[in-house]
Amino acid sequence: YYCAASNSEYIPTVRSSVRMVKPDGKQILYQEQVTYGYEAGGQDAVTFPADQKYFFDDFDAITAKLDLALEGIRIGVPIVARQIADDLRR
Repeated sequence: YYCAASNSEYIPTVRSSVRMVKPDGKQILYQEQVTYGYEAGGQDAVTFPADQKYFFDDFDAITAKLDLALEGIRIGVPIVARQIADDLRR
């Protein structure tokens, strides 16, 4: 979970930066940042939004609904992985 500022909501976040290069290291074959949940402004990334039901006002709210908070992260992992796999298949 990521909170951008003290008065912001906590948002589930799964982020992966992927870079594939040729064996000699001289040519980048694929490079992408894929994010689920929190969307950092100014970054060039493929971003998938999280459902608002997984946003929390504070850390105590996360721990009070831990199952829901974990579900918010678990949903993001396959979304990010699927996007990377789809990109690499092209």
